[in-house]
Amino acid sequence: KEVEEPKKKELEIDFYLDFACPWCYVGNRKFQIAKESFLNKNPQMKVNVTMQPFLLHPKFQKEGQEFKTFTVGHGGGDWMAPIRAAGAKVGCMYANYVYVPNTLLAHCLTNFAASKGKSYEAVQEIFKQAYDCLLYTSDAADDTPCVDLGGRRIIQNK
Repeated sequence: KEVEEPKKKELEIDFYLDFACPWCYVGNRKFQIAKESFLNKNPQMKVNVTMQPFLLHPKFQKEGQEFKTFTVGHGGGDWMAPIRAAGAKVGCMYANYVYVPNTLLAHCLTNFAASKGKSYEAVQEIFKQAYDCLLYTSDAADDTPCVDLGGRRIIQNK
């Protein structure tokens, strides 16, 4: 008589985010850690995550905005200090948070990835490129191996 393997139970999660939101980056990282821990303790479970784009600044200019200019319009001061502190505890370095992008195209990419069942993987890569890589203009990075995202060159931190 064959012993049947127990079927995996599935948990469906919708995770809403905007790539321009530094708190979403921290929340995403904390979610990754919690998901990993949950699956280690519950190997019979399968977690299906669909990342759902939420555009925080729908009227944001197409080319985005420098962070210093953006902060003036959002109360000024160093409101990033507590975000950086919370992020540092879970490995979010914010090496690249000098420019706040218009995230519409990143959300389109997330939706496309979702249609292929890959929204979670796409979001992880977009966050990594947006926050943990050093950002240079194309001219400054011409001789450096990098990824070109929307006319800007991304150079991976070492």
